[in-house]
Amino acid sequence: MRSVLVWIAVVVCLLCSVAAVVQSGSSDGFGKPRDTETEYKLMAHSVPMVPLTLIQGADSKGADFFNWNRIKLRYCDGASFSGDSHDESSQLFYRGQRIWQVAMEEFLSLGMKQANQALLSGCSAGGLASILHCDEFRELLPSSTKVKCLSDAGMFLDS
Repeated sequence: MRSVLVWIAVVVCLLCSVAAVVQSGSSDGFGKPRDTETEYKLMAHSVPMVPLTLIQGADSKGADFFNWNRIKLRYCDGASFSGDSHDESSQLFYRGQRIWQVAMEEFLSLGMKQANQALLSGCSAGGLASILHCDEFRELLPSSTKVKCLSDAGMFLDS
């Protein structure tokens, strides 16, 4: 395992350019397929775009992360994987921190600890999670591993 990319997100924002091409979906609102090839050419301004998938020749086309192992950890607890409390009277339990710890233990056992580079990324609430867990993520991996954290969108007010 050379490198690993971990995404934490409610909705994974892979590439803004993909969202721009797709716009609000793959149809025109009347059930007819949208001509995405035409829109693609208009949006991309003749700049070659490579989908974030494992495709033959992706490395020669300059695709980002083409040879990385990608992990998607679905967001589930409403507290950016940071909660570890419960309220017996309301029957509310927040266990996001425990979920995070168990998931990281599993990924490390599957080989993530051997990564040369690691990127923790997320958008929206997942972006907040990537900020909150950045230091902890760094400590999980060997000091020789290059670790970066990226919050890809989101606005969080300190109230």
